[in-house]
Amino acid sequence: MGQLLEGCKKGVGSDAKLTWADAEFLEKQEVQPWMNMPVWVPPVGEMAYMGRISRDRAVKAGLTFRPVADTARDTLAWWKTLPEERRAKPKAGISAEREQSVLTAWHAKK
Repeated sequence: MGQLLEGCKKGVGSDAKLTWADAEFLEKQEVQPWMNMPVWVPPVGEMAYMGRISRDRAVKAGLTFRPVADTARDTLAWWKTLPEERRAKPKAGISAEREQSVLTAWHAKK
């Protein structure tokens, strides 16, 4: 997850500071995996192995990868082409206000 996020930061030229909170805390804050935190699923319960599925067969069949930074850069460029009314209503991700509330609670805990 760290490499993914660092690649995203690099691709979009961000100086965002990452804060690592545990899954139990996020659950208590009602932060929903995938919907509020796209791509993230806590490594517990029935989804514990979601990110550990072997990709060997797909690679052998020709699957290739591109750098995360390139994907993040191109995705942001695409996002900026959408109409403002669409960008104002993301379908996933946590709002800036909610993110700040969760971060405040996390830092208060520390």
